[in-house]
Amino acid sequence: STHQAIPSTSPDITSARQLSSSSVRVQWSVLTSRQLNGILVNHTVRYRLAGSNMPFTYKSIAAGTNSLDITGLATYTKYSIWVLSSSQVGAGPYGQETIVQTGEAVPLQVTDVTVQMSATTAMVRATVSWTRQDDSRGPITEYNVSYGAGLFSSSSMLTQSVTAHASQSSTVITGLRPATNYSFAVAARNRIEQGPASAVIVSTGALLLPASSIVGVAIGATIG
Repeated sequence: STHQAIPSTSPDITSARQLSSSSVRVQWSVLTSRQLNGILVNHTVRYRLAGSNMPFTYKSIAAGTNSLDITGLATYTKYSIWVLSSSQVGAGPYGQETIVQTGEAVPLQVTDVTVQMSATTAMVRATVSWTRQDDSRGPITEYNVSYGAGLFSSSSMLTQSVTAHASQSSTVITGLRPATNYSFAVAARNRIEQGPASAVIVSTGALLLPASSIVGVAIGATIG
């Protein structure tokens, strides 16, 4: 019989993978003529945030194409995707939900960096603190705290560094000299790369021995 009907089944999503921090690629199988119950007109892809009740976004794809690059998505976010095929009579059923996650992006600049210098008769030390970042751009793996003597002019003067675990929001640096200007910078790193740092300058010159403390001044510099 040449009688046409809507497709009896749905295409299978054969691949769904991240292309970038804001895009994914979806590929699906092509139905046979028996499954189509007629002539293939187009495919429809619908998607939304995984686990949400948000409205769907719909994309129509020409009959000769069985893949789609979805762009403009949120960073490091899971999306649910479905595909159907349509004959000249109408649309067939949507297939199984497939979940795909967009990629990570470079961490944002670390905020609220503070430095408190304290002195004893034996040494000067700095307690460097910051606000921990969330994992919205990918899980933070560590914080890099770099420092050097002098008022900040460029990142090349920050000749020493320590790393802090992703769960930390402060670290203590010891062995600093009295009556010296220091610059500190803190940056977050994830599996992609290190983000821009925030710099703070502080002078130990005002420290009174044997015991006192002084707080550094954020200079608003963005380092790299």
